[in-house]
Amino acid sequence: LFQQLQFGVRAFDLRLCADSSQKIPMLAHGPGMRYQTLDAALDEIETFVTKYPSEVVIITVKVEQRNILSFEKEAELYPRAFERLRDKLIPVEAIDEPIGEI
Repeated sequence: LFQQLQFGVRAFDLRLCADSSQKIPMLAHGPGMRYQTLDAALDEIETFVTKYPSEVVIITVKVEQRNILSFEKEAELYPRAFERLRDKLIPVEAIDEPIGEI
């Protein structure tokens, strides 16, 4: 993801499934295609927005294969995904503000 960010990509649709142990959330797109862990992806995004604080990255997260996600409840997954990026998120109350003023 970091290389994609360097090339100008600013929006990511992160689709999640479980690894073979059913415990680690993995990025996936389609059956059998697992790329990296969610934590590794968030590490790369966090590194980028820390290095380039004026950049905006849009992230959506969706559980792709609900039937195999036994590693944790889906409701707990989203807060976990963004807890580390909390200080980098645009607050809801500032959603209508120009980016340069946030």
